[in-house]
Amino acid sequence: MSKKRIIDLKKSAIEDYLLVARAIKQALPMLSASADEIDNYITNNSGMKGKKMLDTMFRKYGKGMKYRETVHARLIATSLKKEEIHADLRDIVERISQEST
Repeated sequence: MSKKRIIDLKKSAIEDYLLVARAIKQALPMLSASADEIDNYITNNSGMKGKKMLDTMFRKYGKGMKYRETVHARLIATSLKKEEIHADLRDIVERISQEST
């Protein structure tokens, strides 16, 4: 495999790239917390891994709702604005689009 095809991400799980309060709130308006409260939760729990953070956040603000990566990760990811997408992921998309042209 060429070096060009090796993708090295700085974060260990996709959920670590989804911790954007505005996108979480937009994707899941049923959460009782505001985007600002979600942002504070993320900041105050910064040592927690993304998946665990989302699960505990959902249980706290979603009336016991459990984080389901197959459903919720997609909802959050599609709610991200282009400028909110982490540079690692934007770089991957750019490299893939260059290779496919």
